[in-house]
Amino acid sequence: MRKLIIPCAVLIVTGCAEVDDSDTIELHDQGAMCMYADNAGFAPGIGIAQTQEFEVGSQLVTTVQEPQCLSDSCDTDKQADCEIVRSGNRLIVHSYLSWTPIEADGCTMDCIRLTASCTSEPLEAGKYLVVHGADTHELRVPSIVQAPCD
Repeated sequence: MRKLIIPCAVLIVTGCAEVDDSDTIELHDQGAMCMYADNAGFAPGIGIAQTQEFEVGSQLVTTVQEPQCLSDSCDTDKQADCEIVRSGNRLIVHSYLSWTPIEADGCTMDCIRLTASCTSEPLEAGKYLVVHGADTHELRVPSIVQAPCD
């Protein structure tokens, strides 16, 4: 009789695991991108003026955001990272967003926006092409950008 109880207990414990790494959602160079000048006092989650002034020596600050709401209690292993690589006059934004959704009762209905931010090297005067995945944006330094987000 004991031989039957031990395998059943192991089966119950194994059956409770709802998370599977294969369910992790990963976005490479995808998401809504915003562009800010570092002199705008950028801080994630803080309201920022829609007009951004890029001066010689300014750094480009980008944010890349997953457009859907995530649950703080049921979406786990949230990761957000990005970098800006300069290649000539191209500023290539590489982003990585990932999370693992868990199907469970009692998930909170809060709206967490997974956001990565990164900063370029100081920019010289000139015309740049900012590339993020399939999206491109022209940026001139010096200039004033009217609409910093996609």
